[in-house]
Amino acid sequence: QILLYEALRYNIPQFAHLPMILGDDGKKLSKRKANGSVMDLLNNGYVPSSIFNYLLKLGFGYKNEEIISKDRAIEIFNIKHINKAPCIFNENKLQFLSKHYLKTESIHENIIKNMITKYLEINHIGYYSNNITVYWDILWKELIMRLSTYNDLYHLISFLTNPGLVLFTYDKNVVKDMYDFISNNVINNITIQGLIQLNNNIKLNCEYLRFILCGSNQTINIVCICLILGKEEILNRLSKYI
Repeated sequence: QILLYEALRYNIPQFAHLPMILGDDGKKLSKRKANGSVMDLLNNGYVPSSIFNYLLKLGFGYKNEEIISKDRAIEIFNIKHINKAPCIFNENKLQFLSKHYLKTESIHENIIKNMITKYLEINHIGYYSNNITVYWDILWKELIMRLSTYNDLYHLISFLTNPGLVLFTYDKNVVKDMYDFISNNVINNITIQGLIQLNNNIKLNCEYLRFILCGSNQTINIVCICLILGKEEILNRLSKYI
């Protein structure tokens, strides 16, 4: 490179060597591997700010600062602080940063809203839009506690699509009691007050409800799920297990 600059009679810039990035196996990180490029990280749902922050920290250290914004990076950058030793790519640290920026940057709430809207359109379940709007503050608190990447959203809202019959051991009489109780004691739609009453009633089995309404026991808060689905859909899904 220096010979080219000299041949073209250009001023020779000051060159710097950046450390190599290694995978968890200690080998050079390759584009052929998962998360081998910035585009891979974006496609896997990592927040752009977290990618910038993490890649900066891979090759650069400043005191004990872990959270470094672009403005802060410009302020503190000094080529003398670039690491000389190879760096190991640790996805857990990237997830931590992505979760941090999801919580602290207000732009992500609207991004998540738009992703949910598209999800409803693709799955032809736009009728949930009103309940999501009404109970958005409750839903957003549930989501932001669990989101580390944008892509995590799809698992958390998968309850919106009817899971169909799920194979698990249950007592049909308990399900029927829940169905009758909800049918007879909840007027028109699920409300927060109604759910408090349901939770205090011994006939409500939250473990059963999770499997029946969501097809899984790894979900957001069951109260939030009930608010979004509404009485009619809850009874529809319960009826398949009676």
